[in-house]
Amino acid sequence: MSYREIPKDKILKFPATPGFKGWKQYFTDESVSHPAKMNLNLLRWILETYTKPGEIVLDPMAGTGSTIVLASLLGRQGIAVEYEPRFCEMIRENIKRTSRQSTLTPKGRMTCIQGDARELSKLLGESDAIITSPPYSGRTEHRLGYDYQKRDEERGHKAYKGHRESYSSDPNNISNLPHGDIDSIVTSPPYEQTASSKQHGRDPKPHLAQGGIGCENINLGYSDDEDNIGNLKSESYLEAMLQVYRECWKVLKHSGKLILVTKNFIRDKKVVRLDLDTIKLCEAAGFRLSDRWYFKLPTRSFWRILYRRKYPDVPEVEYEDVLVFTKEAESNG
Repeated sequence: MSYREIPKDKILKFPATPGFKGWKQYFTDESVSHPAKMNLNLLRWILETYTKPGEIVLDPMAGTGSTIVLASLLGRQGIAVEYEPRFCEMIRENIKRTSRQSTLTPKGRMTCIQGDARELSKLLGESDAIITSPPYSGRTEHRLGYDYQKRDEERGHKAYKGHRESYSSDPNNISNLPHGDIDSIVTSPPYEQTASSKQHGRDPKPHLAQGGIGCENINLGYSDDEDNIGNLKSESYLEAMLQVYRECWKVLKHSGKLILVTKNFIRDKKVVRLDLDTIKLCEAAGFRLSDRWYFKLPTRSFWRILYRRKYPDVPEVEYEDVLVFTKEAESNG
């Protein structure tokens, strides 16, 4: 579907939330500087639309932990999985901040697990729904017919040895729940532009002119770790994301939801349709696209404005895509 053909009743419009505007009491200063923060108004809408009070919300690529913070404030239980140790520490500080805040309604419990979304089933077991925003690579190639599983076996995947921290011996603690007790997953993961641009000594600003999920800030790279998904390129990126979606399929219950927030981007002055790539990857993992929304970006960053002035003929990326998938009975992966 062309963006010109978007049904009006499928367009979402919310005010911008730069720097966690209105929510700073729940987040550290480092969180505010994170390069890929999801719009909190959009995130709240997703949580209220696709989850229920008391359910467990899992964020498999947690970043700042904003998903579980909002989930907790809405009476959901929150579990964050994050690859980077420094972001795990940041999330745990945000959990402490949120726990100290008084609210009119009871807050849900929260916990953070350090680990790799590519090994999600080993960390978590089974879940009812997944809501996430996948990273993307500025060099993503359209290699969706590639046998990534065979390539994994031939090359050998350098697996990240993440660990699950148990915060309590109480079996009712959300970090100790048995398989099948997780209800949904919400996340805003890393993306390639900031990480690789910083890593390879390039100015990241032009890359963010038309790309980046919620890119209010541009100076913080995700990681120097080459295995971080945000640092992968081309077919390696697609391979990693297919592996993540297959893991999501494993931990979801039958008819569970996988909800992804993606954003197309500009490469070589052309729009790269990450939305279409994501749909193909998720279908290859066994999911069925059951709904779709279009979040109209409320503002343009300074760098996107400059890019537009320099290249006025290049199409603008005006929407983030909210893709809702349903788990089918059997996986194709």
